[in-house]
Amino acid sequence: MIFSAEFKGFRASNINFHNNTVKNKFKNKRRLAKNMTIRIKERKLRKVDTLNLPRKTNGDESVILHLYGDGTVACKSWYAKITKGKEGLKLDTNDQWTLDRLLRGEGMSPANGRKIVEIDDAGIGFPLGGVWCGVYDTEEGRTYFGEVSVSYFQGKGWKFKKYQSQYRARVIEILEQIETTPSDTLIHICPGPINSRAKNYLRNQGYTVELTIIEDPLQTELEEYVRQRIWEMTGEDIYFDPKGMEKEEIAKRWKKAIDYAKKNRLRHLAKAGIWKKKQR
Repeated sequence: MIFSAEFKGFRASNINFHNNTVKNKFKNKRRLAKNMTIRIKERKLRKVDTLNLPRKTNGDESVILHLYGDGTVACKSWYAKITKGKEGLKLDTNDQWTLDRLLRGEGMSPANGRKIVEIDDAGIGFPLGGVWCGVYDTEEGRTYFGEVSVSYFQGKGWKFKKYQSQYRARVIEILEQIETTPSDTLIHICPGPINSRAKNYLRNQGYTVELTIIEDPLQTELEEYVRQRIWEMTGEDIYFDPKGMEKEEIAKRWKKAIDYAKKNRLRHLAKAGIWKKKQR
């Protein structure tokens, strides 16, 4: 189908959501690590330990080193954690590419005349509806939206994580529409797991992709757009973004959304596992 929307003065471009328009674009089978855990040697531990980054301590004796981004040379949501167990040392990181860059002594990539395109997601932490991507072209000052149907979060779509490839497809469709190329574009992308496949695919295509905490205008525009879409689907303003909320508030808002769905026969809008788990 063709997706087009108007909302509070900004427009989501017409985007073709037919699977056949993008399924042949993912033949490149190379993969870059997402959240990955690998065995390492003492030499690697010593090298990572030299990085001048903030450190966490949580009382877990198995954790030897836990670094996270400082917001300057690495996104604050980036981390690298080294643990020691019976099988030796293990390194866990949510972005190996960033770690490799840091170990080479490199900071975050400067624009150097390239336009910056920001990518963020919304809806993944809400029990009803699908998930949305927002792409902000800083040169045009324009935000584009793509939607992954809740059907990809149900049944086999959920089991085989088809929502991840669909999300990637939505991102790529938008980037193609605004005619970006690896040579003229620097990508800033939210570190959320839903963005991993898009991030890795774009890097494989030659783009420089940096993990970044996405802020306004994209964050607010995307969240408000998703609020409007959920309202249209449910007939009620019940959407919330759990980011920054206390656990008690999240639980309260979550229950409200599930109870509303149950009362109004909106089970078809629930993401897999959520309905069953929350109705016990």
